[in-house]
Amino acid sequence: MAQTNIKSTALEQPVSISHDGFTAWFTQMLTRYGLLWLCVLLVIIFSLTTDSFASMLTLNAILESKSKIALLALAATTTMLVGKIDLNVGFGIVLWHILVITLQVQFGFLGR
Repeated sequence: MAQTNIKSTALEQPVSISHDGFTAWFTQMLTRYGLLWLCVLLVIIFSLTTDSFASMLTLNAILESKSKIALLALAATTTMLVGKIDLNVGFGIVLWHILVITLQVQFGFLGR
């Protein structure tokens, strides 16, 4: 019998296109912090285009809603760091949002 060797490439570093100087730095920063910069850009755009967006109430609402997502992401990250994958986190987030929206619409709960 012939022996077959199968090599996994899942843990190998991806081949990258070589950039120099500013292009490499910008590509790395965009890859790492692109969503954060997009969020900051959207806050700036909405603050400049509407009068009521730039307030402490809006900032509090944004930070309060994102803190829950950050905690769930931290829980999923620790699961992945120990070598396991838990796909139920996304399902739980969606189910929780559906439950909260249903309670708000049907029974008038505002959560405060």
